[in-house]
Amino acid sequence: MKVPDEVQTVKGLQILMISYWDFQEKGIQVIERTPLYFAGRGAQIKFFVHSEQTAYPSEKIDVHPNICVYRFRLPLRFLSVIPKINRIRQLFFFAIYCLYYALRIYRQGIKPDVIYAAECDAILIGSLLRRIYRVPLIARYYGISTILLNKPYSHFFYFLGLTRKSDMAIVTDDGTISLQELTRINRKTKNFKFWRNGVDRISLDSQRISEIASQLNLERNDFLLMTNSRLYGWKRVDRAVRLMPFLLTRTSLPLKLMIVGDGPEKQNLNILARKLGVQQAILFTGWVKHTDIYNFYSLASVFLSFYEMSNIGNPLLEALNSGKCIVTLNTGGTSGIIKNGENGILVDREEEEVKLTERLASIIKHLIENEGYRLKLEQGAREYARKFLWTWEERLEVEWKSVQELVITHKARTAR
Repeated sequence: MKVPDEVQTVKGLQILMISYWDFQEKGIQVIERTPLYFAGRGAQIKFFVHSEQTAYPSEKIDVHPNICVYRFRLPLRFLSVIPKINRIRQLFFFAIYCLYYALRIYRQGIKPDVIYAAECDAILIGSLLRRIYRVPLIARYYGISTILLNKPYSHFFYFLGLTRKSDMAIVTDDGTISLQELTRINRKTKNFKFWRNGVDRISLDSQRISEIASQLNLERNDFLLMTNSRLYGWKRVDRAVRLMPFLLTRTSLPLKLMIVGDGPEKQNLNILARKLGVQQAILFTGWVKHTDIYNFYSLASVFLSFYEMSNIGNPLLEALNSGKCIVTLNTGGTSGIIKNGENGILVDREEEEVKLTERLASIIKHLIENEGYRLKLEQGAREYARKFLWTWEERLEVEWKSVQELVITHKARTAR
């Protein structure tokens, strides 16, 4: 994908980042990638965060010489047993800490050129600081939950943060919601950037691949299905598990399902596998480092993604980048990337889960028995990735240049 031409830069750009999510050892990569990239381009960053909402929080402090991390421990943690009160507690104390430390930094002679607020609580706090400092506000949304949008009164702060005015809003295009829907929800913000995530450049280690195969007890002729996600209910990894009894009785090839990832749904998936009598064919790898993930993709014959809302997450992009044969559901904006019969198989979701399972099993059986068709889809995936996917460096460079342009425009306007 095309990267914009060079723009004028602001030397020593001061960025105040406020994040609802902490750096994560497992999960959303871009939380840490963004400040690291900006810091590498010369920006000085103050990063405010509390880690209570992060499933796998990191305790990293010294991430880069140009990044100063302020990680807050919010008081009255015992209130977390009462969700609605805890929600108010988190926003209130996070706001107090952010305001205190922002003003403290300001007294030291450091004024941000821009406030970068990630997710709704941070955006509400950033909106207040924007008025104090009179600098641009960038609102960053890693994803928009249509489930929460349908319950605005139950998720008041989420909805309020989503409708706040910002000078630029950056939204991850994961297929869950369209840009047109976003602009209807937030009519105050005129500058939306609707971008997909990037992918790493592929680097395979043959020795490491052999180690993984050995650890998982894979045989040379095993046909390996793969899922890759955090194990949450809405990711619907259970749909892949439910396929196994159908497939194991309909194919003579040794068949296994590799479930990459970790999360609260893992125990339920284990129980389901035992209930269906397919536990011997299910391989749980646990969490895999981003630097190692393509070694796992290299072992898979077919990649499965059956999310409930949309399937355009990093795993699907990585599967395309790996040139995998993909079977996924036509939910959300998935059809914007996967073209049925060209770079993957796109399946309409059935109302009845049993019918959906039977249909998916039939499709995968066809792929097992027709190597030529599978190879065609693999080639289509590779071609799509080559033409349309950003690397992480390209994706973050586009964002960096947009931040620069915003700050330069603001400085020029206020200097008049």
